[in-house]
Parts: sequence; structure tokens; C-alpha cells
Amino acid sequence: MCCIVISIPQTTSGVITLHRHCPFIFSPPIDNSVDMSVLKRVFENVRQKASLTPSHPPRSPVLHLLSSNATPTDDERKLILEAIQDVEAQMDNLSPMQQSDTKRLVYLREFIRIHRLLLVRIRSLPPELLQEIFLLYSETSTGYHRWVRPPFILGQICRSWRRAAISLPGLWNKLPAFKLHSAKTRTRQYCSVLEELLRRSGTAQTLRVYIRAPFQEIKQAHPVVTILARHANRIQSLTLESGVATAKLFQAMKGGLSNLEQLELAFWTKLSFEQEEERGWVESFESAPMLKKLTIMAKCPPRVTIPLENIEEYKERYDGGMVGKVLERSSATLKTLEIVKNAHHAVPMIPPTTLQVLQTLRVRLDDSSDVSSRFFLNLTLPAIETIQVVYGGNATTTLSSMFLQSPHRTLRKLSFRGTTVHYQNELRTLFSSIPQLKELDMEVTDGDYSFLQLFADVTSRPLMLPLLEKLSLYTITTAGMEDAFNAIANSRCERRESDMMPSSLVDPTKMDFDLVQEVRPLKTLRINLPSREARLEGQGALNGWKAPTRTRPVRDTAKLRMWRKEILSSFPSYFSDPEPGLGVGDPKMMKDLKKGKIPKLPERWLGILTEVAMADHYNLDQVSLRVMFAFLSCGYQAEICSQTSYLHHTILDITRAPVRYTMDKTNHYMIERAQSVLDQWKQVFVDLSDYRWVMTGSSSLVYVTGDSREFSFVFITC
Repeated sequence: MCCIVISIPQTTSGVITLHRHCPFIFSPPIDNSVDMSVLKRVFENVRQKASLTPSHPPRSPVLHLLSSNATPTDDERKLILEAIQDVEAQMDNLSPMQQSDTKRLVYLREFIRIHRLLLVRIRSLPPELLQEIFLLYSETSTGYHRWVRPPFILGQICRSWRRAAISLPGLWNKLPAFKLHSAKTRTRQYCSVLEELLRRSGTAQTLRVYIRAPFQEIKQAHPVVTILARHANRIQSLTLESGVATAKLFQAMKGGLSNLEQLELAFWTKLSFEQEEERGWVESFESAPMLKKLTIMAKCPPRVTIPLENIEEYKERYDGGMVGKVLERSSATLKTLEIVKNAHHAVPMIPPTTLQVLQTLRVRLDDSSDVSSRFFLNLTLPAIETIQVVYGGNATTTLSSMFLQSPHRTLRKLSFRGTTVHYQNELRTLFSSIPQLKELDMEVTDGDYSFLQLFADVTSRPLMLPLLEKLSLYTITTAGMEDAFNAIANSRCERRESDMMPSSLVDPTKMDFDLVQEVRPLKTLRINLPSREARLEGQGALNGWKAPTRTRPVRDTAKLRMWRKEILSSFPSYFSDPEPGLGVGDPKMMKDLKKGKIPKLPERWLGILTEVAMADHYNLDQVSLRVMFAFLSCGYQAEICSQTSYLHHTILDITRAPVRYTMDKTNHYMIERAQSVLDQWKQVFVDLSDYRWVMTGSSSLVYVTGDSREFSFVFITC
């Protein structure tokens, strides 16, 4: 019971009870002349205020669950649901005066939120399923690299998650990169953490180790290497980026790397060694019977003893290497070969070699000497499926000679770049030797693009690449080539299936291409451009978006240009290629990112996004988009669509911010705001039936066929 005393200057005493639990006592007493209707309104107002704060707040029926991660039983779940329904009903019955009590509302909402959390399904997940989720979380799309960190955060959520994480060895087999040149790696605390990670990884023979100390020659014994040597038989992948002296520290593992399958040696060193100079010999890895993947990078010493009999994947980059020995000893097992030699690196001289099972060849030779051309001519590849070549000379004639010298009927994917102009006759010779090709990626040089007519011509005999399904063309700009690209799209992408076309089910190696009557339709026509700006300009030109050709207010297009310009100018390094937020070209930003600092997005963006959200979609929502494209010749609506597309992709880049940006609350809110603008614009970009070229990735345009233009949001963001 509560008692409220109201002082009224009267002469008689009295008590009026408006509620049986809340009598109102007046002092001094009330005179009979007082207007009772006024008093009743006062009494009612006071009584409502008195009932704002609950005298008996709702109590949880499952107090023991609020401080644990136990899974509620079926009976407890019913009690929780009933409690939530009771509180929700209580909130619905609050009077306007009671709803103004923020403390009460906060208490009731928090009660509902906490009890709803008790019902989430993740509390009842079996530990085995939870561990599978943990494994998916720990995997990265880029594989194992020096930025990988142990998933300690999974053990900091709750006791059950910690038990599940610690008992999962596969979660701790990817050890963090060890910077041996840092003094802290020799401390007792650092070694204790390493011992704990090895303990959590159990006895699984899947350890991945990354040693990083570029341009450092560590000659003294290191405690990290000593600890790892005791687990040498469990190491599956080893990456070493350091000097030759550091590699010699692993002599303690000699003979113990019985399960090593992948070895990457990057000899970043300033020293040079003679062929017979023993201090330049590396023999720490001579006993690794399971080794299948080998990478030699940077300045390779004169002697590196490695078992090469079972190598399936070999990569050699920059100065030196052992490609000759690999081709000699692994000719029957090698499936992937990658060679990268810049202009100042010597091209390896190899004898005529047949690689029986090689499926993928990736080569970059900036030198255009006879040695480089002989490298290709000396290779016979009866099982090759993919070839990627960057050559400092005429790649077309070099590849033609290679294919004419020995048949390559199994080749499916070809990508090449050269430094000379592609002529039609040279390309005809090249393509006629590989008619079974399904994917082609080549470059349009600045000198001449007339060869593009080869792809648009579907009547001349013999047919050019009749099975081609994917065509990618790299160019600096699309200026002047719009008609050629659209001709390829119309003749190859818009084709209909017919009985005259070769069946996709027939083995191309057994097909007689002289009997093929029609080419198959292209599934993908892609134009790769060097930057986002070139992509935006190319999209407008290929789609026929023209500038206004008559006097018309340009206020709307000026707004679009202004907003985009302000966003780009306020944080230009954020929009650098290849992906937003990486800070490429901004040394300070890249340094801060490496230190783990969270970049701040400009506060100005929030105001711009608010202005964009409040705009009227520039009259696009009031104009039928089919009609809009029918009036492209007038230019105004085309300019509107073009500028809207430019601004749209700029805002889209904001939503693509790396995860580290979202850790800041202001950044997170700004990214959500940008996403809300995109969601708001979805209703604008619908049913663009005449939209042909769309953006994809960071700097590509893809042609969309007529049958594929019926989608809800035409701006492809994959």
C-alpha cells in the first residue's frame, strides 16, 4: 500500500479513497466548497504517476538459466514462452502515462530480450555440429598465409564454446607466422604460447608452419625452431621466407619431415654464393618422401637438396631455381608447372621434355630471346588442359609453333598476353590448331583491334573456335571498339541452340571439326579493364548512354556527379584498385592496417548518404524504364541512368568494406546506412529489359543475353 499526502488550504479534514489500495489523505481538511470534479482529475493524475514504477516487477521463472549456458528443457521452454507473453500483454495494456516511464519500458524490454535469448537454437547445438561450424570459420578463401591468426576468440564466448574449441585439434593446426628476427619470439612467454598451441593441435599430422624473417641471416639456434623440431613428423606444410643461414637452422628436422607435403622456400637474401661454396648449400629438406608441392622463390642458392621424384606441383619465381631437375625427375608425376622470370632474370634452358600428366602450365617470361621461345618449343604436353602465358615477344606466333609442333587436343583453357599487335592471319593459324578450346582470355593491344572481327564472323569456313563458351578480352579502354564488342555479343551470345551445333556431350578429342556447321553460343563475354573509372566509362559507351543533346535542366545529373565526387575526394585511397578498403597506394593507411588499426570512414559520407536517401530517385521511379530506354536518343534519361549507375557503384564499394572497418561503431552504422540506400534503390533498377552490359567484380563488364535480363537487380555485384 502507498499513501500520498496532498496539502490543500481548507478548514475541515477529510479522506477520499479513489482506489482501495491507494487512499489519498488531505491535510489540512477539505472544505465543502471545493469542486470535487477538479479534485478527482487531480487524484487520477497522481494515482497514474504513482503506478508508473512497478511495485512487483516480473520475475524470471528460470533464474538458474540466466547465469549459465544450460539448454532449457521442454517444460522450461513453455515457462519462458508464457513469461514473455505475459510481459508483452502487460506492455500492450500500459496507459499513455505509463508508457512515458522509460525505466519501466527498458526493464520490460530487457526482460523479453534476455528470455528470448534463452530460446535460440545455438544453445542446443550438439558439440560435434558446433565444431564443424568452427572449422568453417577458421578456413580462409586465400588459404594459409602469414596473416592467419589462431581463433582464440572462439574460446572467449562462453564455457561450452571454449570446451568445444579446445578439444578440436583441426582448429589449431594453422600456426601463426613466426618472425624469428623479432626479440619477443625468444621470450619464455612466447614459447609457452607456442607449446599451448601445439598441445591443442593434438597428435594430428597436419601442422602448417610459416617462418618469416626476410633478408635476415639467423645463425644462432632459435627456441621456436627447437620446439618445432620436436614435432617435425607432424608438419604437413612449411613456408620459409628468410636467408640461407635461417634455412640451415632446420637441419635439426633433417630426416624427421616424414609427412611434409608442401614446401615453400623464399630465399630473400642479399648474399651471393658460388656453386661450390658449402655455406650456400641447403640440405635440411633432403628427406621428405611425401613432398608433392614445391615452391622456390627469390634468390635461390646454388644447391638445394630436395626429393623431386613425387612432385606434382612446382612453382619457380624470379632468380635461379631447379626447373631443369624437376622436369627430369618428375616428368611422370608433374601436374602443375609455374615459371615466373622478369626481364633481369635468366630464362632456364631445358632439353626437349615430354610431361605425360601435366594439366596446368603458367609461364611468364619477360625476355623475348631465342632461349625463351625454345622453352615453349621444347615442351610436349599430351594431357594439358590449361595454359596461361605472359611473354615479352610475339605470344601468338610462339604458341602457334608450340601447338603445331605437337597436338594439344586436350587443351580447354588458354590465356595469353604479349607485347605485339595481334594480326588476323596469325590468330587464324593459332586458333585452327586448337579448335576444341572452350575458354579464351587475351589482350586487345593499342595498335589494332581489327582481329575482333574473327569472333563476330560465324559464317566463314573453317569456323573459329566453334566450342568456345567463355571469351575474356583485356583492354585499356573500350573507346572506338563499342561496335566490335557489340557485334561479338550479337553474333555469338544471342545464338539459339540448334541441331546443327556440335553437342557439348561429345568428347572434343574425338570430334571432326571439319564437319561442324555452326558455332555454339558464348555463355560469358567479359571485358576486363584496368580501373573502375574505365569500367564506368565503358559501360556507358557499350550501352549507348549519350550525353544530353538538347537544352534540358541538368540539376539532377549535377547532383549525382557532385555526390560521387565528394565521396571519392574525401577518402580517395579507400577506392583504390583492386578492392575497396585495401589502401593500395597509401603507405600510411597500409601501415596502419598492418598494425591492426581500424580506419575511420569520413563523417561527411553520412550526410551525403542521407541526402541521397532523401532524393526522389531523380524521377526514375515516375518513368517507365522501358519507355526511358526508348528515348535514349534524347540523351537526358541516358545521362540520368549513367550517372545513377556511377553513384550506385560508389556506394556499393562502401558496403564492401573489409571486416576490420565494421569493428568501429561509427563505420558500422555508416556501412548499414549505405546498404539501406542500395535497398531503397532496388525498386528503381527493375525490369531493365534493354540493359546489356553490366558490371561485375572490381573492373569487368559482362554481356547479359536477352534470355538472362529478367532479374530483379541488374547491377551484378559478384
